[in-house]
Amino acid sequence: MFDLPLSLYGLWLGLAAACGINSYAVVLTVGLLSRFGIAPASLELLGHPGFLAVAFVLYGIEFLVDKSRHPATVWDVLHAVIRPMMAAGVSFLALQECALLWRLSGAMMGGAFAFAVHGAKSSVRFAANARYRRGRTSAISLAEDALAVGTTWFAVVYPIFTLGLVGLGIVALALILHRIAFAFLKAAHRTLDAVISKSPSQ
Repeated sequence: MFDLPLSLYGLWLGLAAACGINSYAVVLTVGLLSRFGIAPASLELLGHPGFLAVAFVLYGIEFLVDKSRHPATVWDVLHAVIRPMMAAGVSFLALQECALLWRLSGAMMGGAFAFAVHGAKSSVRFAANARYRRGRTSAISLAEDALAVGTTWFAVVYPIFTLGLVGLGIVALALILHRIAFAFLKAAHRTLDAVISKSPSQ
C-alpha cells in the first residue's frame, strides 16, 4: 500500500476528508462524475442510478435540516457514525487496485480520518450555531456543502493537488485544535446557561 502512486493517495484521503464534511454530497458528486466518465473506474459503482437517487434524496434532506441550528446539531451527532462508515466504503472502492487486506486497512483509516474531520467540523459548527443567528448558520452550512463538493471534485480531477491540500489542512487543524476545543466548550457553556435560565425555578 505504501508504494501506491501519489494520485491514489490524493483520491483516497481527499474523498475521506470530504465525507467527514458531507458524505451524501460526496457520493452524489462522485456518482455524477462517474456518469460523465470523469471519475476512475474503481468508483463507477457510485454512478449507478440507484446510488444516485438515494444520495440525492439524503443530500436534499441534509440540505434542509442543516439550515436550522438545533436540527443541524442533532443531525451532526447522528452522523458521527454514518459519515465515517460512508468514508470507509468510499475508501474501499477507491483502493480497488490494492490487495484485500490493504483495502480493508485503508477503509478503516479513511473512516478514522473522516471521523476526525467530522469532529472538527461539528465542533466549529456547534460554536457558530450557539453564537450566530440563523442567517449566519445557513451561510456556514452552504460553505460546508461547497467545501465538500469542491474537495470531492479536486480529489477526482486533481488528486495530487488535493493531497497537498489535505496535508496543509492537517497541519492547520493541529495548530488551531486548541482554539476549536475552547470555542466548543465556550459554546456548550453558553447553551447550558440558556437552558438553565429558561427552566422554571424550583
